[in-house]
Amino acid sequence: MDERNLRLLEQFSRILSGDGDPSDLGCHGTVGELLARSHEIFPDVPVCVVSDWVWVDISMSVEMTARLRSTRNLEPAVLYSESVQFDEKGRFGPGSVVRTSCLTQFKAPCFFRTRNTLYVMQGPGVRLSVEPDVITNMVF
Repeated sequence: MDERNLRLLEQFSRILSGDGDPSDLGCHGTVGELLARSHEIFPDVPVCVVSDWVWVDISMSVEMTARLRSTRNLEPAVLYSESVQFDEKGRFGPGSVVRTSCLTQFKAPCFFRTRNTLYVMQGPGVRLSVEPDVITNMVF
């Protein structure tokens, strides 16, 4: 295996193992409490509550980041969790794995919004950075 593939594999392994910097962006409360808070702030957006989450920043050049923002209105970040607690759309059962699409909006303290879903980060998690190829090759 060449050096590039080893580097990408190491970054992918960090996501799966949650080997990042501890983050306190998650909210505390029961699933019911978090759903109620979510609907107050984002009344028309389906909610998915996740715990043991990993906020993955996608390392991009300034130019690529600007292009992503200007042409697609996206931020270079995704959320990964092996612990879905509740999904309003019924796509993921409790304990399922999810990797989101790119972030469209973050609202502190714990609301990670994509185009179609509001992900609520429950409890503590981690944050790390990876190369774009790691995310594009992450298929479940």
